[in-house]
Amino acid sequence: MKSIADYLDYREFLSDFYTENKKRYGFTWREFAKNCGFASPVYLKQVIDGKYDLSEKAVIQVIDGMQLVGYEREYFAAMVDFCHAEGLLKKQEKLSVMLAIAEQSKVKSVELEKFRFFESYLNPLIRELAPAMSGATPREMANACRPNPGKKEVADTLKFLLETEFLTKDENGCFVQTDRSIAMPELTPDGFSAGIPLHRQMGELALKALDFPRSERNMTGLTLGMSRRTYDEVVRELAECRRRIVALVQRDPVVEHVYRLNMQLFPLADVQSSSLLKQKHNSSKRRKR
Repeated sequence: MKSIADYLDYREFLSDFYTENKKRYGFTWREFAKNCGFASPVYLKQVIDGKYDLSEKAVIQVIDGMQLVGYEREYFAAMVDFCHAEGLLKKQEKLSVMLAIAEQSKVKSVELEKFRFFESYLNPLIRELAPAMSGATPREMANACRPNPGKKEVADTLKFLLETEFLTKDENGCFVQTDRSIAMPELTPDGFSAGIPLHRQMGELALKALDFPRSERNMTGLTLGMSRRTYDEVVRELAECRRRIVALVQRDPVVEHVYRLNMQLFPLADVQSSSLLKQKHNSSKRRKR
């Protein structure tokens, strides 16, 4: 079974714990519930199925019943808070607690490190820039960025990228990417995405880039009316376009500039609900007559 720090969803963690113990020695739902002090033999199965949420008291019972120790106890409680949190800002706040627990406990988690990677626009930027500026100092890298983030911010970013092995150094001391590309972590069951903070920051940078000469930036847009079926087709087309662009860039070993390409498709108006409101209004007027 994976380390607890490789989980973002406590229900998935409980499910894997049950499945592994069932394979090993015929563990049952009744036994699992009894170990945690629950009267109902199927309570934890219902929690895993999403029918119930764990209360604060139940969290302690599960922690003790699963015999979690050390940082695992804190992490599990924080993971429950993260899963129950409502709203993007609250989600991000609770995720930061999980990240801090793992970091303080020196626990390596690929998924959590990816979330940390996508928390700041500097991480992907410096990851691309450092190998291209062989032998450059953090100050020189900072001066190459638009806007200039400052020497300390770049130095801290390089430290993070090396510690998490998103970057490494070759025999000559030059920065090298350990992987050519990094996939964004999957959405959590309630739709929380690792990329939300990054998209916000990149959107702000895109606004500032409007002041760049047109020869240095390419910004176009379309306002389109479409059905949900066409929307799904457009999303697939954008995914394929993104894949082709990545393939083009990976063919070219030379890096002269680091660019950001934003693909944004979002609703501006809901015609269908507006039509339904109009129908309701007309129906109400007819009844009054």
